[in-house]
Amino acid sequence: MSALQELMGYSAPPVENPLQSLMGAFEAAAQRQRNAVMPQGGRREGWLTENPDFGISKLAGHIAMDLAKFPAKFAGMSEDLRQTGDFNPAPIPELWGNVLGVGALAGAPAGAVASGAISRGARDPDLWHGVSKIKLPKPISEMQSSHVPTQALKENVITPSDLQGGVLLPALGDRSVAGSNLTGYNGYKFIDPVEMQGGHGFMAAQSDKNLAWASGSGVASRIASNARKLGESGPVYFPYTAMGERSVDFSHHVSSSLAEALKLQPTSIRAQKEFDAAMRRADSNFPGMKDWPGVGSPNLRDWLETSGGDARNKFAKLMDSAKFQSVGFPSVAEARHAVTDPRLLNAPTGASGLSIAELDPSGKLIRGSSGHRTYDTDIGGKYIGGLGRSVPKEVMFPDLINAYKNAGYTPNQYDYLMARGLTGAPIAQKANQKWVDRVSNWMEKNPKEGFLYSNATDRKTGLAALMANEGQGIRAYHGSPHDFDRFDASKIGTGEGAQAYGHGLYFAENPKVAESYKMIFARNNSLASRLGFGPARELRPAPNGRMYEVNINARPEQFLDWDKPLRQQSQVIDSLRGSRSPKVREIARDDSLLAPSRELYGIDLGPYTGEDLYKRISLAADGRVVSPSATPLLKNAGIPGIKYLDQGSRAAGDGSRNYVVFDDKLIDILRKYGLAGASPLAALMMGGGDQAQAQPTAP
Repeated sequence: MSALQELMGYSAPPVENPLQSLMGAFEAAAQRQRNAVMPQGGRREGWLTENPDFGISKLAGHIAMDLAKFPAKFAGMSEDLRQTGDFNPAPIPELWGNVLGVGALAGAPAGAVASGAISRGARDPDLWHGVSKIKLPKPISEMQSSHVPTQALKENVITPSDLQGGVLLPALGDRSVAGSNLTGYNGYKFIDPVEMQGGHGFMAAQSDKNLAWASGSGVASRIASNARKLGESGPVYFPYTAMGERSVDFSHHVSSSLAEALKLQPTSIRAQKEFDAAMRRADSNFPGMKDWPGVGSPNLRDWLETSGGDARNKFAKLMDSAKFQSVGFPSVAEARHAVTDPRLLNAPTGASGLSIAELDPSGKLIRGSSGHRTYDTDIGGKYIGGLGRSVPKEVMFPDLINAYKNAGYTPNQYDYLMARGLTGAPIAQKANQKWVDRVSNWMEKNPKEGFLYSNATDRKTGLAALMANEGQGIRAYHGSPHDFDRFDASKIGTGEGAQAYGHGLYFAENPKVAESYKMIFARNNSLASRLGFGPARELRPAPNGRMYEVNINARPEQFLDWDKPLRQQSQVIDSLRGSRSPKVREIARDDSLLAPSRELYGIDLGPYTGEDLYKRISLAADGRVVSPSATPLLKNAGIPGIKYLDQGSRAAGDGSRNYVVFDDKLIDILRKYGLAGASPLAALMMGGGDQAQAQPTAP
């Protein structure tokens, strides 16, 4: 029998499974306790009802005593368990209800307790998110951060067939972004930026060094050993696989960001003392940090970065508690949001394939100096690309998921098992023809980026990078009286008459339209300000104006078409119906918007158009017909902007269009130049809309 067969589950060596053994021990202990107090042959429910003081209280007491020992046992697990994210205690209350068979949990459907359906009802998804266990301090769609790129990551898009013949070993990792320095979030401007090292982006960032991954020595050794054994029969691919939203606490990204925020948001002496005491005290989840320097220490960040993952984990999770958030500590949820790759913000745990490396078949390890400051060991390999999106674990790893299911495990345990292994189950997925067909079919049925990216990310990742690397985009033009090096949506003005087609950056397909704006504004800077360009003093003046040729990293069909009937915009409607905003979903799911015509007092007004939909969303946002508040609602639903016919095409009902782009990170300046001689009358072709605002770099 080959080593590949052994590792793929035919004769897998025993793998310690603490969750299974502890759950089994608890169930057996509860059964023994129940049998000890309940008469032989008696009906359980009837006996407990007749003996409430003895039966229920004593039985529950025994179980509670056993259950109380669980956190300490789980806290004693190895460090690599914590690298996979928080332990999910959901099976325990379900088992409690199943063992007792009485009380509030009796008869509850499986998973109801874990999902919170019994205790809390529906929650606003914009205020409850996996980046925190408590209610968010603000809607996640409004969270903002600022990054400065440090490395241009080239992300290569491959297909499932490129992986055929190999095996896929899950690369479980946190969701942090790579290739930038985080310079602030939530209004904080860090004194010392935080280097972002990934996450899935680690593979592309370290491609020139032939490094596939970084981890602690024990985990890295296990991966290398598996690579050697699996590699005897073919290539071993290592697809990034997302851990939970809060697993990023283990690395330096979150704790260093919070340490910087604490420099700018001091807390009371009393709050600091309470936090310090809690850090030094052992609890059911983490040991006490005896050498804790104090939350007010000037050396706090250095201590966190050089201490183990337990220290950083405890620091972030303790600060994220309602107790410490209520006394003025920086928002941990916003720090997690700031360091998370936008494409992974809402990805389900276990989603995989955004980045993929091929592991060195020799199991090469580089110890002592890592490409990631959190870890001490690098794993050899080469980045080969990614599938352009995250694929659900049920599609990416069907052999593993089916093995867990057949062994009696529930879906909320699969992620844990992927990290720790299961005796008799495969540890890797065969990329055979059946797998290629399965993943390819899923991708065909899900042609767009499957998981939303946040509007509050000041970095070129997410949809912008995805579209750019797929070689797709829209060539467009922008005319300005100013010289600048990048577009900045935060500088968009709100002058009267501006933003008639939505709040965003305005571009023209027809270069003559953009040129005419350049000429008008070059003669009249105050007009540029009134139309939303902001004060001219913020930009470098260009005497003859500037023309900017740009690439918009999105596809035309993704834009809401202002003029086209909604019934001809199925992709946009589907995106809006999947929005996380209840307001947007309700509007988009109104089937009357897709009717071929509408009447008012017997007058046929024609079909509803993109303009009608935009104004409905705008009114729902804040009561204004055209409101900046509509932009984040559309953007978070995956709509990159609005397109509309320019004045020269409007009469014919077809022709060149102008584009309103919501995210400045979708814009790449290809070249800029000066042109003269355009007629000012051509300015009217823009239809009264605003143009883009830019932020210059230092001369």
